Amino acid sequence: MNADEILRAVREARSAGDFKKATRLARRLRGVSTTPIQQILALLIDAAADVDAGRWREAVLDLDVAVDVARRHRLDRALASVLDERGVAMIADGRAEAGVRDCLASAQHLRELSLAGGVAEALVHAASAVVETYEQRSAWLKAALNAAEKMGSGLLAGDVHEALGRLLSERQLWEQSWYHYAEARRQFLRAEDCVREAENVVQFMSALRRGDPAWQRFPAGDRLADRLNIKLVPPVSHSLMAISWLFNPAVPPFVGTRGDPKHKSSGWHLWSGDPHDDSRLDRHNLVHAHHLVDALPEIAPYLALPSGYSFAIAPGTEQLDRP
Repeated sequence: MNADEILRAVREARSAGDFKKATRLARRLRGVSTTPIQQILALLIDAAADVDAGRWREAVLDLDVAVDVARRHRLDRALASVLDERGVAMIADGRAEAGVRDCLASAQHLRELSLAGGVAEALVHAASAVVETYEQRSAWLKAALNAAEKMGSGLLAGDVHEALGRLLSERQLWEQSWYHYAEARRQFLRAEDCVREAENVVQFMSALRRGDPAWQRFPAGDRLADRLNIKLVPPVSHSLMAISWLFNPAVPPFVGTRGDPKHKSSGWHLWSGDPHDDSRLDRHNLVHAHHLVDALPEIAPYLALPSGYSFAIAPGTEQLDRP
């Protein structure tokens, strides 16, 4: 196999989730004639396999070599990319100060190359290292947001808003934090990236719960079996639930209705806002029950209601409907 064939086989193995095979194939590149870019790609693949296995130190070693190759061959764009990757790996490995230096060096190279999107990503990565002051991290994220907006990338702007939301949550600046989470959600919805939108909702819920006293007034959902004279049927933790793509944690009530469980489905369908507007479920994400309970423990007791039941809860309000 030549280098291009090996790289193609590596991509196929990674797509199939066979990371051991991908790593084994990538190492074969060292035995064939390759260009510097192919060498860097092979090292990045090795590093990705190490990251997947949680071996951050080994990933950094692979990326050290990739940085050296890029510098020796004066591949400025590749160098900027690899520096950012190494910075992220170093931060994850506990070497935050060195990681931040790499991310900032990457941002500087990308700025010189007029690659605003890369600048924004590198600054977000630098700001993830809590060794820096709040003021410095905030300044980097504001610069990242400016770069993302200049580029016109909704997804990137959403990532930066989400990072700002997390940073402001650390300082308990709740209203500002909620604004940035809501803005991130708007950007992800516009870009139709349901995965990142769903992840953002989880963080948004957490910030609301910690900062809004109204969340302390959600009903406890206690004694449901006695009050309704029914046998509760909790969902299996890994069963799936349908949650509206338009679910907004800032707009209670939270509404759920349970159909018949089928295959891996728990039968639950959940949305927020108008309890009678189940059209919000026309587009939805499927999430595991235990993830939803972790994100929104307020609804946990109600998920044990049997098929045919529904609920709507908000601060100080509980509505339960029988089949």
